[in-house]
Amino acid sequence: MEGDNLDALSGIAREVTVTWGEHLTVPFMVWSVAALYPHFFSCLFPRSRALAVGNGQLMAFRKSAYWAIDGHRGTWRKVVEDMELARTLRLRGYRYRFYNLTDLVSCQMYSNFREAFQGMTKSYFWIFGGHAAFSGFVWGGFFSTPSIPTTFF
Repeated sequence: MEGDNLDALSGIAREVTVTWGEHLTVPFMVWSVAALYPHFFSCLFPRSRALAVGNGQLMAFRKSAYWAIDGHRGTWRKVVEDMELARTLRLRGYRYRFYNLTDLVSCQMYSNFREAFQGMTKSYFWIFGGHAAFSGFVWGGFFSTPSIPTTFF
């Protein structure tokens, strides 16, 4: 944050998967966001709400920016509050970036298939703004791709 003079940042973590259920679901969640996130355009259009993405596993804020956007209190009705925080920061003109942090941060989101599937179905539709057609496009792309990309950005 200091080096890039940012008000906030988020990023993709290395996802630890142990069970077969995690292996089946977690890579898709990561791939679908990372494959569709236009990092280059996001940098060109820093105020674009549509180009904002956040990951609740790791979000860092300057205290002044967090309180100015009303923090998590401003997102209490949202299913995917991390995305809403990122969108609000960008919309209000704060310097915010999303990074590939897989070399620095790891996380195990779930511990079995049921948790992973419930987590995916709870939030997946809302990650892309609640648009059924776009969510369907992502699912179709996933199942028609021979292998899931392992590098992002």
